[in-house]
Amino acid sequence: MGPQFAKVQFDPVDGTLDLYARGGKPVREALQTIFCRALLVQELPPESPNSHPYELNGLKSRSFRFATEPEDGIEEVRIRKLRLSILGGAKRRIMLEADPTAGPDDIYDMLDECLNRDNLPDALINVTHGLLHFRWHHTGQGRQKTSTIDVSFPNTSNLMSKREELPWSPRST
Repeated sequence: MGPQFAKVQFDPVDGTLDLYARGGKPVREALQTIFCRALLVQELPPESPNSHPYELNGLKSRSFRFATEPEDGIEEVRIRKLRLSILGGAKRRIMLEADPTAGPDDIYDMLDECLNRDNLPDALINVTHGLLHFRWHHTGQGRQKTSTIDVSFPNTSNLMSKREELPWSPRST
């Protein structure tokens, strides 16, 4: 039996395929294979066991913006927490947690205020965890819906456990 819900978006410029489908990994892999064979006329390369689906270092930049489409229904995405791992030896980390009542750039204000960039430049810092807060467009009924997702490098998130509160079904991992 096929999936009850599927959403596929291909970006030919980036060569990326975003796929959301109910039915778990077997359904997702089958849909990816069909898409590649039918539309790209090529076979899907095997998935690398060392792949890093979550590249979080972009979150260090104040200019980073989440690419959302109007049909996603997302009004705003805010970064509420960042865990920074310092390169070069000891397993040292810095955890920053933004004030939820402050402006959308509070996490970046904290980065600027708390880190001495002369002693600790961005090149020596990796983002290894982020807490993302989504605010959905208000439907006019009840309270405005929000969701919070934890994402950790290289490939961990709590996205699947949040299925019930999301307006779309996340892909299985």
